[in-house]
Amino acid sequence: TLTFIANLLDPQRTPTTQKLLIDSLTVSAATSSLLSAQPSLTECLLAELRAVFTDLPATLAVPDLNSLWFVTPSATSQPDTTLAALIQRLLSGEPDTQPADNNRVLRYRTPHASTAFSQLPITEVQYRRFTARMQTLGAVYVEALKAYWASPAYNNGVTSASKQDVYAEHLASQLQTELRLLCADDTLPAASAAMLRQVLEYPAAAERQAGHPANPVKVLRVGIQNLRT
Repeated sequence: TLTFIANLLDPQRTPTTQKLLIDSLTVSAATSSLLSAQPSLTECLLAELRAVFTDLPATLAVPDLNSLWFVTPSATSQPDTTLAALIQRLLSGEPDTQPADNNRVLRYRTPHASTAFSQLPITEVQYRRFTARMQTLGAVYVEALKAYWASPAYNNGVTSASKQDVYAEHLASQLQTELRLLCADDTLPAASAAMLRQVLEYPAAAERQAGHPANPVKVLRVGIQNLRT
């Protein structure tokens, strides 16, 4: 940023270069909004809970995986199982040794000041159905993400490009902006600039391989962490 400001104010810079820098200040917020709107793992988990335990209140929130737990009042010697512990046990492949019990309840925290928690009686069928769904939670979440990125980017009543395509367009635009800025202030080596131009000209790996068979640039997909999970 300091280099950018210095170059913008440098009287030795030509008006054309300074105009290029000013024009490049235009930044779109579409990229961050697309990322922040993608479904979180918590949202996916809530959907699974409501699909099985249909009497849960619409206001139910899961601030963390320890705010909801399964209790068997008749089994005083058996510790309560938090949602976090249940998921961890299921994903580890550890067998569920809990006996069948139709007196189990689902206890959860409430936002009301008058009551710290509430509970919902659940059947053995519901409990087993939920544990079965939790074993495939990872695959369900991946499918939810795929559906989100494949959905139209704009709900304006006309055919729209997918969120994935729009996201790719914005990333390319940002990369072009970075390339112009770094070339304008002479901080980007020629070899690096050539690599970026190759990626912008040939977005697909097969295109880069065909266009530059001797030295195709390899691009890796970066994993994105959703800060809300």
